[in-house]
Amino acid sequence: MDIPVVDADPIGRAFPKIDMALPYVYGAATPSPGVLSDPRGIVQLIASVDSARRFEDMVRSTSVELGLYTALSLVPFSLEVLQKYCCHRSLSTAWFLGRAVYTARQNKSDVVQTLVSHCSEASNQA
Repeated sequence: MDIPVVDADPIGRAFPKIDMALPYVYGAATPSPGVLSDPRGIVQLIASVDSARRFEDMVRSTSVELGLYTALSLVPFSLEVLQKYCCHRSLSTAWFLGRAVYTARQNKSDVVQTLVSHCSEASNQA
C-alpha cells in the first residue's frame, strides 16, 4: 500500500494493560493526554495522570461504563523513546508468522512444522 509504518510496538506481544508497555514501565513516556470514545460519540479526555497504572485504571473503568466497545488514542512516543524502549520488527514478525500459518493451511500442511521450517530458513538467511 506504500504507506510508511513503524515496525515496532511498546511491548512485543499482546498486552492486557496499558501500564505494561515498556516506555511506561521505564518512566520514559506517559500515556496522557489520552482520549477514549465509544460508537455513540461519547468522549472521555484524560488530560493528566500521575502514573500509567492510574491511567489504566481510569480507562478500564470508563470502558466498562461505555459498554466495553471503545477506542483509545494516546500521545505518540518520541523517536528517542521508540528507538530505545520499543520492541523492533514485531509487526514484520507477526506478518511472517501469519503468512506461514496461512500458507500451511492452504497447502493442508502441518502448521507447526511449517512454522519451524520457515523460522529455520529465516535464521539461516540472517
